[in-house]
Amino acid sequence: MWLLLKDPNDRSDRVAFSIGEELIVGRGKECNVVILDALLSRKHLAFSFDGEKVEVRDLGSSSGTQVDSSPIKGSCQLSENSIVTAGNSSFCVAEKLPKPAAKKGKSELGVDIPKDSLERLRKAREPKELLQLLLDVLVALFGADHGFVLLRQEQNGPLVTVAQHALPDAKAFVSVSSTVYNRAIEQGERVFVHDTRMDDECQRALTFALSDAPRSILCHPLRIQGGDVFGVIYLDMPLLRSEPDETTLELLETFSALAAERLASFRVRKSLLAARNRLEAMDVIAWEGNHLVHGDGEAAHQLREHLDNGAKVDTTIFVFGETGTGKEMVARAIHRMSQRKNGPFVPVNCAALSADLIEAELFGAEKGAYTGATEQRKGRFELAQGGTLFLDEVGELPLEFQVKLLRVLQERNLRRVGGAQEIALDFRLICATNRDVEEAVRAGEFRADLFYRINVFKIELKPLRERKEDILPLARHFLNHFAARFSRKLVELDKDAEELLQTYSWPGNIRELRNAMERAVVVEKGNVVTTKSLPLFGPTPLPQDHSAGPTGGVPLVDGMPAEYTQAREIFEQAFIERSLKVNRGNISAVVRETGLARPTVYRWLEKFGLSAKDF
Repeated sequence: MWLLLKDPNDRSDRVAFSIGEELIVGRGKECNVVILDALLSRKHLAFSFDGEKVEVRDLGSSSGTQVDSSPIKGSCQLSENSIVTAGNSSFCVAEKLPKPAAKKGKSELGVDIPKDSLERLRKAREPKELLQLLLDVLVALFGADHGFVLLRQEQNGPLVTVAQHALPDAKAFVSVSSTVYNRAIEQGERVFVHDTRMDDECQRALTFALSDAPRSILCHPLRIQGGDVFGVIYLDMPLLRSEPDETTLELLETFSALAAERLASFRVRKSLLAARNRLEAMDVIAWEGNHLVHGDGEAAHQLREHLDNGAKVDTTIFVFGETGTGKEMVARAIHRMSQRKNGPFVPVNCAALSADLIEAELFGAEKGAYTGATEQRKGRFELAQGGTLFLDEVGELPLEFQVKLLRVLQERNLRRVGGAQEIALDFRLICATNRDVEEAVRAGEFRADLFYRINVFKIELKPLRERKEDILPLARHFLNHFAARFSRKLVELDKDAEELLQTYSWPGNIRELRNAMERAVVVEKGNVVTTKSLPLFGPTPLPQDHSAGPTGGVPLVDGMPAEYTQAREIFEQAFIERSLKVNRGNISAVVRETGLARPTVYRWLEKFGLSAKDF
């Protein structure tokens, strides 16, 4: 038998009761059916069914009970058409439930559900749109005041509210109970709290302890079939008189499953997009001559790991490596793989900055701040807002400027030259150098406090001569790249060419290898690269006057000192002398050709007692 009822707000519900069961109705929470009707007594009336007849009994209420508009005393037998009235609520009994709700496209709760709801959920293009549609449907389906979707942002992380919905006439604020949603997560199944006042765990929770208002809570877990719970749907609604029927719960299950599937597809798409961005970044590095993509050695694998880790966090990165090892390309790759990829990438060659204007170049300047400052000018730091600032050859910064740079990096704000306003900064800093900065710190040429401030996440790019296993894969990669670019059919290197590539010292590192392969493609007449296409290669020349010079009696290996520092000095002198000779002492041309910073060139000239005028 079914008891059908309407409350003072004209909301409909139905309650099943069986033979021999008495159904007590009133305002009190101890009743079987609780109705928030001010004209009802705490225990107002009762319905019973003996298998043949249904009776209603007034329980001594103050406002009385009417059957078909006639007051009753004690009990009264009901027909299927009888209307029972108590306070502002009305009741009737029925042996079977009517079916018009399903035929009219409504839920069992009598709420209109848009026929295209499932299709709209399937077509939702973004998570925000999907979740809003889901909550609109479920809030309407259950008559909830509030709806929430809470998701884990990361595995085993806390639940975070990512979507919410409130009806216009709902109360302004409602708290989400962690007691309820944690129960749903732990059990891995739907949790329905019929009356928060009657649930022991809810009453111990602060969310409900401070409120006397009776509420019903429905919390449904979100998960992919067979997977872990990654979120919940949380519905807060006025007190329901019974648990929702199977049809309504099946609708909830259907909508939730579809939403979980669509959210999972969004996450997969986001993951694929991130992977594509990483691959694109790696491609950029590869085309520019870095060993990252095509190197198979330990150094290459280590750099790949550093690159991935550095891109995930927004910390300062310091890249070390000789000229030509791809420091700027690593910085660009980290930028493109990071969350700042949509912001600017601003590279700065610190060695090329004029000592007089370095502060204005980096920090900006106000109009009239110095001679020639005819208008306000933003510095490189401001131009990098929201993106990445790359300070290349940071080891060449003058000492007097380093203290100013340290202050800006620590406080994350600056003042333009001639300005009084503090400008807040938001950028990721990547520094690079080919100098031994630790040695420069010991020599007093670089501030120790600045070094510690920027040396947070270190990436060291080893020279190509220390990565012999990467030379041939890179050479073939560049060979194929330039062959395609110039429409040539070069496909391989002969054995002699391979041997020459592997035995050459590569003072210009990967940049030199890249240029060598481009030249080979241009000059080679056949489809196989031979040593004839590599005429510039050969043993690195030794300076004649160093046979007994800086070695100081150190043992020689194939004409070179066995001790690294001495060997490096010999190479540096030979390298700079050769470049000066080729460029007839033109320092600017040496800088352009070698990629060395101008201060480094002058430092080497002084170190080896050379003068550009002699070449």
